[in-house]
Amino acid sequence: MPSVFGIFSTGKLALLTHQKAIDVTGHNIANADTPGFSRQRLNVETREPISFWPGQMGTGVRAAEIQRIHDRLLGVQINKENQNLGRWEAQKGGLERVEMILDESTGYGLNQSMSEFWNAWHDLADDPSSQAARVALLAKGQRMGDSFQKIRADLEQIQKDIDTTIDGPIKEINLIADQIADLNQKINQIEAGGQNANDLRDQRDLLLDELSSIIDINSFENAEGKVTVLVSGGRPLVENVTSWELSTETNASGLRDIVWVDGDGTTEYLARSTTSSDMTVLTALSNMDAVAGQYQVVVNQLAQAERESHNAGEISEDSVINSSGGAQTFEYRYAGGPLITVNVPDGTTLSGLRDLINNDPNNPGVSASVLYDGIDFHLVLEGQDTGAANPIDIDPLGMATLANYVAADFNEIQTALDAQMTINGGPVVNRATNYVTDVIPGVTLDLLATGNATVTVGPDSISGGKIKGWLEVRDVAIPQYLSELDILARNMVGTVNSVHSRGYGLVDSATGEPFYAVDFFTGTSASDIAVNQAIVDDISRIAASASFGGVPGDNGNAISVANLQYGLTMNNGNASFDDYYNSLVSVIGSESREATINYDHESAVVNQLSNYRESISGVSLDEEMVNLIKFQHAYDAAAKLIATVDELLETVISMA
Repeated sequence: MPSVFGIFSTGKLALLTHQKAIDVTGHNIANADTPGFSRQRLNVETREPISFWPGQMGTGVRAAEIQRIHDRLLGVQINKENQNLGRWEAQKGGLERVEMILDESTGYGLNQSMSEFWNAWHDLADDPSSQAARVALLAKGQRMGDSFQKIRADLEQIQKDIDTTIDGPIKEINLIADQIADLNQKINQIEAGGQNANDLRDQRDLLLDELSSIIDINSFENAEGKVTVLVSGGRPLVENVTSWELSTETNASGLRDIVWVDGDGTTEYLARSTTSSDMTVLTALSNMDAVAGQYQVVVNQLAQAERESHNAGEISEDSVINSSGGAQTFEYRYAGGPLITVNVPDGTTLSGLRDLINNDPNNPGVSASVLYDGIDFHLVLEGQDTGAANPIDIDPLGMATLANYVAADFNEIQTALDAQMTINGGPVVNRATNYVTDVIPGVTLDLLATGNATVTVGPDSISGGKIKGWLEVRDVAIPQYLSELDILARNMVGTVNSVHSRGYGLVDSATGEPFYAVDFFTGTSASDIAVNQAIVDDISRIAASASFGGVPGDNGNAISVANLQYGLTMNNGNASFDDYYNSLVSVIGSESREATINYDHESAVVNQLSNYRESISGVSLDEEMVNLIKFQHAYDAAAKLIATVDELLETVISMA
């Protein structure tokens, strides 16, 4: 039955309920600037009414729950975009460091070094006997070698720096996993008693935000309020109140592979690493298309270019090979292409024929040189392209008229061959080049020697977060740049040496005869390219002369080397040295810009989603002030109700 005391109870409950509402409002205001805080709201409901005439009488209000204003799906979306943002942020930072290494604006880059090297050869051609020009050429050659070595060392240092950086985030991931597992337990204990663990849920969501920026994760909540966190490949990082750890293991390349550690201590790889068990046989690089596993590679044969040598030879480079009184012809065909006819005027010497072949505008890719075997001088023709499809056929139609320089007068001293290899015991695979990109999916092989090697491609299931960006730079971008730089250095060494070795240096004071040429460079990659120590010790060995008898005034060989600057010696005869290097710089710049564009895009997306979440979950001080006034008035009204009931009771008591 309703009574005065019932009204008193209604007022008391209203007073307490609105006091709680003011408490919640104060909590919101106090945490307006707290990272990850979601505003809270006191939900109220009417108490059970009492049945009475003329109808049910209400019994007041009660606090139902303190609700956390939060959009779970929006949080999942932000985590996903955080993974992308972290990836591009790390990748952008790494590629910007690479760009700085190849910066040519200071005038001390590799491009400038190569240009100065070629210019030094032109200067020597202007005065082939000049000691000053030779000293300058030596210095420019050494500087170019140093530039190659420095760029490679700097790239490797960035790779090592990134590798070292990975340890910190791995420890951070493990710490966050422990904290999430601990919060799972606390949240479950609180909510099992029927209350909402709002602040603890905010802390857990903030940790998930931080975790998603480091590595890609999938998370979901079970009926008990516990979050399960899965990392790459579906491996658990947190499940119920248990957490797992990530760690690193050093691979054959000396870099850290990221592994997931099971409860029994066994490990599983999370990130791809590609290694070769014998880097003297081959090196291997992988991209995102590579499939994890081991590949047994047997290199049976390296690709090589054909070389044809004149059998009889001549007693001197200056020996006249056409004394017929009229022009004659020398003919050959390269790689099955059109017949090349070289007109040989009367009085042409052996070195003259060499120059006619090399300077022929119709030359399809055959290099002519004169080889001295200690007794005679021999014309040697060499194809610029490897592969069995690139043979040299001397006088294929039998119609050449230059006596003693037809097919029967030449001997094949090196056959044009394809590279031959087997993969995992399969059929023999033939390729025209030693740079093979299509026999193992997503893996590029650089064949260096015959032999056996195991190529190991680790699994790569990391798809987001800063770790993904770092690994992309460390394991994909930088190895590719190093490989391209090595190819440029290797071709530079081989091509310059090939031409330089045909010429002659200044007169050797000990013998009274010109020095026979030595290789100008030593080394096989950007890590060890250097000027031959024999030339460093005696610059007279620099072979500027193209003929034995032309020393010291002949500049033919110096011109030939200088002209290599614009020769199509790279990319199977489609690019010059400068073109190849500029292309590499352009690729690096393009990939850096792409990372920057993606970073800017993901930053905008995350900011937009964060602002949207803030509009839902964030604290608006204006709104809270309005609520505070509203709850204050309600509190005052409830107090007034109690005061009124008190007066009613006094009236009743006074009547006694």
